[in-house]
Amino acid sequence: MAKAASVRRTRAGNVSHLCLVRAEPQPNNELVRVTMLLARLAAEGRLQGISFAGEMGDGTFITDTVGTCHQRPTFALGMVSYLADEIRGIQHRMGPADPR
Repeated sequence: MAKAASVRRTRAGNVSHLCLVRAEPQPNNELVRVTMLLARLAAEGRLQGISFAGEMGDGTFITDTVGTCHQRPTFALGMVSYLADEIRGIQHRMGPADPR
């Protein structure tokens, strides 16, 4: 979570002290859109299984498999391997100054 500066002022308007406060986390609109799409596809019965990894706001992560991906782990491993290759491609196309 990002931190923002909070300035306290006296009645005369002078700055009395400066303190850091945690900024509220902001939603990632693309993440919200994609997860809502996945939820809709699952509700329609079109999405039968999913394997996922997600980064939490504190830098930790969660992983899981559900549905057919949990029932068919060999197929899920193939899908995740394909995803890993896609992510490697993204990483390869990044510039030297981009975060890794």
